[in-house]
Amino acid sequence: MFRRSSSRQKRRVIIPLALASVLVVAFAVPVYAGFSSNVTAYPITSRCVGRSPSGDPMISWRGGEGFYAYYWDPRVTGPRGEMYFCYTTYRLGTKTSDGDYYAVDLKTVWHTTANTWYWMSAIGKQTVSSNKSSKDSVFDWTSTYTSSHSCSSSISVGFGAGPISISTSMTMCDGERTTLYSHSSTGAGWSTDSVDRATSVETSFFQKVAHGTVPTFTIKFLVPYYTYTASSSPGVYWTITPKWDTYTYTVTGTV
Repeated sequence: MFRRSSSRQKRRVIIPLALASVLVVAFAVPVYAGFSSNVTAYPITSRCVGRSPSGDPMISWRGGEGFYAYYWDPRVTGPRGEMYFCYTTYRLGTKTSDGDYYAVDLKTVWHTTANTWYWMSAIGKQTVSSNKSSKDSVFDWTSTYTSSHSCSSSISVGFGAGPISISTSMTMCDGERTTLYSHSSTGAGWSTDSVDRATSVETSFFQKVAHGTVPTFTIKFLVPYYTYTASSSPGVYWTITPKWDTYTYTVTGTV
């Protein structure tokens, strides 16, 4: 299994060298977000992590609740599985003296192999932040989404501001929610309470910046890998503690 220690963060700066090389990188992995028909999206950097050549998820995750679990071994009965994640950055439309537009798309794909304790959670998070201020208060993000559909139905969630509109997709069981828990003119963060009930979660952020300004985006994925600690006194029980493996990427560049 592909698993990363929660005590370390992965950081990488990716600076595209030319448009040709950007397109090769961008089309080597899926590009997910949909944009308004009158806006051209130019991929800058696109990457998937933890996905096998055949498309299977390889990063291990596991969940639970932060309390004592008596008798049942959470290593066997608790929610767990594999996942992978992707990110893509874009420049949108034509550069003008009025300003330039940039967007970031984030996607997590979840596969569940066991969840005997169906009422236990596993919280996944994904965030993006820009080091540049948004111009003219033009920015937006994927809002909180609560599914009212089956676990296999993919639903488009749209948002936009100014001349830009973007759609992202969610595939989650009825009642499951992806929450916009933080947001500002320079970024946003989302959390999903029970990733075992979410096949895929896609979110996006975009902003208008001053003409000629190239933002650097910090992207983070927090993958649940809760810890289980056994004890024999006063009986057989397990302490379950929420923990996350954090994957961090710093991405800049333009086309």
